[in-house]
Amino acid sequence: MPGAAPLDSAELQAQLASLRHENQKLQRINSALIERIESGVTRGNDPYAAFQHSVVLAEQVRERTDALNQAMAELKSGNHLLSEARLRAETAHQHLIDAIESISDAFVLFDADQRIVLFNSRFKAFWIHSRVRINAGMRLAEVKRLMSATGLFTEEPRGHADESLLYRLQDGRWLQVSERPTQEGGRVILFTDITDVKLNETLRREQAVAQNPTCCSVRSTTCPRVWRWSMPTACWNCGTGASSN
Repeated sequence: MPGAAPLDSAELQAQLASLRHENQKLQRINSALIERIESGVTRGNDPYAAFQHSVVLAEQVRERTDALNQAMAELKSGNHLLSEARLRAETAHQHLIDAIESISDAFVLFDADQRIVLFNSRFKAFWIHSRVRINAGMRLAEVKRLMSATGLFTEEPRGHADESLLYRLQDGRWLQVSERPTQEGGRVILFTDITDVKLNETLRREQAVAQNPTCCSVRSTTCPRVWRWSMPTACWNCGTGASSN
């Protein structure tokens, strides 16, 4: 085969320029592809780019779906815990109601603002024949005012050393009232029926007076300080009725 004819200098320069141009064009295309991949920008007429974009979207959807499922699971668990807590609170409240209804005293609980929180049916029964309606939220001062204003309760005088109050009801019953503070700054008030104790006290006083009419208690039969509850037949002032040793 005959050898190829050697190229002159002009032809070599033309080929070199053409190769450089092609190389620059390929570099520009490569740079554009890299930039498109890195930026995530796709065109509708680019099948590969559209596929790549769909893959990215699918991954985002999966991640958000997983996050939503996790949030739903946490919400379900939170609702379950909330339901259990509500049930425990309702059970504890019912136990408290059962407890205050089982005691023989009338009971009323006030919060730190001196408003009624809770009371039992025995306390409510005091007002059944009046127009007064005792409700939660009523202030202690209002309750005491109504006790006096309605005439349902008549406070009896007591000694300065007595911690509890003594009331006589319209129906003749006697109540000893005790107040105790709570840890939260409120207070609990108990109304204890001591009618039997007072009747026995009155009976013993009358028997002692009948035995000794000269006793000073004849002049002070209504004074609760004249008679000791522990020794109702002994007069504080003259000692009449006290047993001799």
